[in-house]
Amino acid sequence: MNMSSREKNLLLIVLAAIGLLVAYQFWLRPMMEDTHTLRRVVPEKREELSRLKQLAEEYERISIEIEELGGEVPEPETGFSPLAFIENALEQAGITPQSLSPREIRGERVVQVTIDVSIAQASWTQLLDFFAHLNASETPLRLSSFDIRRRRRGAGLEADVTVTGLRRAD
Repeated sequence: MNMSSREKNLLLIVLAAIGLLVAYQFWLRPMMEDTHTLRRVVPEKREELSRLKQLAEEYERISIEIEELGGEVPEPETGFSPLAFIENALEQAGITPQSLSPREIRGERVVQVTIDVSIAQASWTQLLDFFAHLNASETPLRLSSFDIRRRRRGAGLEADVTVTGLRRAD
């Protein structure tokens, strides 16, 4: 096949154009899209990293405070049972609990004891007696949250109470 120099030049131009198109399609365009994505994502990730650093600092601060509190946690009586104490406080206030759910979170030197108490029926007086009994005790248990509401049916109140305390880890 004999081609004139003009045809050869035209063929080279067409091949160069196809080469440029392929290079743009499979190399330059994906790089441009990736650059655009990075410009959009990097600031979001920097904000997230900043937030995670703040949370890590807060975690470290709280961990140190918990460790410091571990030295201040009074030694409970031998055989002290937070669950039995709560049951006794409820009994003295004349309250029958619907449920008691104890749980523990263990640290190196401190254990956080949390007891969720669900009360189906009680009066204001009974609840106040229960809270006063908790507050007046020498135990390392304290009322951490409560939700009191009127019963849907019948007289009286319903309550969800959370009692939390610290004790030294064994």
